Amino acid sequence: MQNPASPGNFLAPTTIAIGNRSTAVATGDVDGDGTTDIAVANQDSGGNTGRVSVFLNAAGNTGVFTRVDAVAGTEPIAVKIGDVDGDGLADLIVANEGPGLYGMGTSGVSVLLQTVAGTFLAPVTYATARGTVSVAVGDVNSDSLPDLVTANRGGSSTGTISVLLQDATRPGVFFSAVNYAGICEPLSVALGDLNQDGRIDIAVADGDRATVMFQSTITAGTFAAPVKVGQ
Repeated sequence: MQNPASPGNFLAPTTIAIGNRSTAVATGDVDGDGTTDIAVANQDSGGNTGRVSVFLNAAGNTGVFTRVDAVAGTEPIAVKIGDVDGDGLADLIVANEGPGLYGMGTSGVSVLLQTVAGTFLAPVTYATARGTVSVAVGDVNSDSLPDLVTANRGGSSTGTISVLLQDATRPGVFFSAVNYAGICEPLSVALGDLNQDGRIDIAVADGDRATVMFQSTITAGTFAAPVKVGQ
């Protein structure tokens, strides 16, 4: 925690017990009480029982947390917090590496919608390409709904990017992934308007280079071939 008596400096660390092989963390107000909570992706032993641990911060931002576990997919390796179905409740979005590391399970992205009771529904997992390691959430096709983009490591130099657009008629439900090849070994993905045309583009950390994918000016939510911008 930051030291209130010395801004920019921090108190001694407090260790919180979490799951096995934790790989990623996200922060946000999960329970809507105005305090910042923590979500941690845990790949777990063997890779078949991946979970997300949510640590709810006590009122007043005291740094006292209550742990709640939610089942995710196979080998969860990244997690995001965000309201994907527009009900005002924070949901969990989890990238599942699946067989990318241990050769078992299925790669994909899981969406865990929060209920009004503060619990999470069973994960709905959408198939992506092999070895999903990163996920970004944003309005890709400018319909004011959050969409999902994943980076998939694949095999040797066969990485891909998956784009999952939200179904405007079913909040929190996504269409099947559209996979884009031509990526070497993507490890992280981010969204932003990179060429200042008002459309969301994709930036990828791709092995020993950076790669960008510019959104089509003709069909919203589709992308041109990857362009390498550094090596």
